[in-house]
Amino acid sequence: MKLKQRSKKAAAWGLTAAMSFSLLSASGQPVVVRAEEMDAEKLAVTLSSPVIEAEKGHVVWDCVYFGNYWQNKYIPQPGNRPEEGEDDVVHTDDDGTKYIVRADKSCYKYEPIKWRVLSVSEDGTDAFLLSDKTLDGKAFHSNYSETVTANTVTWENSDIRGWLNGTFMETAFSEEEQEAIVAAKIENLSYSSYYDGGTETSAKDGAPTEDRIYLPSLADMVNQEYGFINNFNPTDDVTEHGFSETEVRQADAADFAKSGEEGYKTGGYLLRTLSPFDGYVFGTDGGEISVTQLFGTAVDDPGHGVRPVLHLDLTKTDLWEYAGKVKQDKTVIAPDATPAVPTERPAAQPSVTMAPGQNYPKNPLVDGTDLNKNTWDCIYFGNYYNTKITPSVLALSGDDGTMQTDEKGNQYIVRREQGYFQYEPIKWRVLSINEDGTDAFVMADEVIDLTHYYEDGSVEITWEKSDAREWLNNSFITTAFNEKEMSAIKETTVTTADNKWSGEAGGNDTNDKIYLPSIEEMLETSYGFSGDEKEGDTRRIAVTDFAEVGGTPKKPFAGAMV
Repeated sequence: MKLKQRSKKAAAWGLTAAMSFSLLSASGQPVVVRAEEMDAEKLAVTLSSPVIEAEKGHVVWDCVYFGNYWQNKYIPQPGNRPEEGEDDVVHTDDDGTKYIVRADKSCYKYEPIKWRVLSVSEDGTDAFLLSDKTLDGKAFHSNYSETVTANTVTWENSDIRGWLNGTFMETAFSEEEQEAIVAAKIENLSYSSYYDGGTETSAKDGAPTEDRIYLPSLADMVNQEYGFINNFNPTDDVTEHGFSETEVRQADAADFAKSGEEGYKTGGYLLRTLSPFDGYVFGTDGGEISVTQLFGTAVDDPGHGVRPVLHLDLTKTDLWEYAGKVKQDKTVIAPDATPAVPTERPAAQPSVTMAPGQNYPKNPLVDGTDLNKNTWDCIYFGNYYNTKITPSVLALSGDDGTMQTDEKGNQYIVRREQGYFQYEPIKWRVLSINEDGTDAFVMADEVIDLTHYYEDGSVEITWEKSDAREWLNNSFITTAFNEKEMSAIKETTVTTADNKWSGEAGGNDTNDKIYLPSIEEMLETSYGFSGDEKEGDTRRIAVTDFAEVGGTPKKPFAGAMV
């Protein structure tokens, strides 16, 4: 079978699409997570301490996932949505998703916690971690007694210490994970002890304590070895370090941390260091710790975020997972490998999921001796009509072509003559990844629909003016992707070469978000395809149930337009 150059025939053809899209969301957060396991050896990871690259204008931290906590807002399936507010009651959705309901009826999903690596021990067995986001909102201390007042409270006798090493630890970590948290002996010095070198301070030093989870200190947050700037009076301006000194301490707040009476909405967070003024403790807001904020925050103020630190035993490789790198501006750098036995990854964006493969997609693996052994990483991105189903509640009143939702929240389209087809994630093969790991060129793994290249077969037409191009970048894109997903799809300058057999002109270059692959692309060996025109498995693909009802012949593999 010879390949046809973006066929101009009016006959309906099965359609598989190609596109390039960003592996980072608009906020710089990762949008790729694993959906399935694979029978492939996973690579080891060596974590590093932060790197300050002044010449490049950034700080880079390694990151890991460890433990779980309430984070992103969640909408339960229709039958499980709360009718009334609850006092932090935990529920499990029909699909197994764990979530918590708050007093205002808002729900939050139980998800893996991402941590920044502040330091790694010389033997590589211990990592000092700081949560990437503020996870909750709490007062430093609110329960006073005759012996503990606002003026006498220290880290040692604070409520927040008890909460972190009690309720929080039990909520966020399994018994096995708790055993992987290394107890640390920590100093609890006041402000003057850090910076004046004196023994007399207006705020008393707290006694040393031994804790498994605790708040960072003022000294931690100006420690250059941890990726911060040793400047007690920083500036928002870019300095000789190549970046804003306040930016390195900034953090986003998880949705859950913003909720409730004690929620803190801007990402500011408590430190455990006492202020020079009785009844106050230091905090950081917008990354700033300066002499204009010596008063810090009152110890009983509930409106500050909690951004804990802990030491993790890295030899427990089955309990944590590598999460790539992050810069001070929250830009995420793709992870290169995974721990030996990774734990569950969170869906930072619900739209993109890794299919069988490593944590982050890689270029195709091409076997030089047997093309049938070529393998592609795959991802799920967007949703489209696919599998034929029998809904749990048939929408008998639904009009042909309308979307319906059954009692379990599953969406499907009604085709009166052909049946019901579920709206489900689209699987894509990764054809290439750019050098910095932020852009993937992908092709649909199956024939997803049926359409004409150009309905009037008597007219000579190019890709630029084809019906298929119009449909892909209008009807299909708005059906398959939400606004966030569409913003992640990159507009590509598409060149359609002249037909190598007939000499027909390919037409003008176009700028498209979604397009059909070309002959040259389907012969590109680096994409995992055979370099010759003979029929072969590297270009064969399956057909979805939905595409079949449009007229595509249902065979184990089917043809598609190029």
